[in-house]
Amino acid sequence: MIFRVTHVDQHHHRTKAHVTASNVSDCIRQVENAMGDHIGLSVIRLRTRPVLHLRPTEAHFEKRRPHA
Repeated sequence: MIFRVTHVDQHHHRTKAHVTASNVSDCIRQVENAMGDHIGLSVIRLRTRPVLHLRPTEAHFEKRRPHA
């Protein structure tokens, strides 16, 4: 699973990250090991379905443009 994490440290510095973990406790464990102690932690599970974003290129529009 993929989690979106917001970590707030002792000095109120906010760090955001995406974490791949098997469950929430594994995610929190990874965040604490990587970023240290926290006064605030937000963990949100994201969808894991593949998402494909296609962006057309100029060549695509050139093919569709009527030729005189």
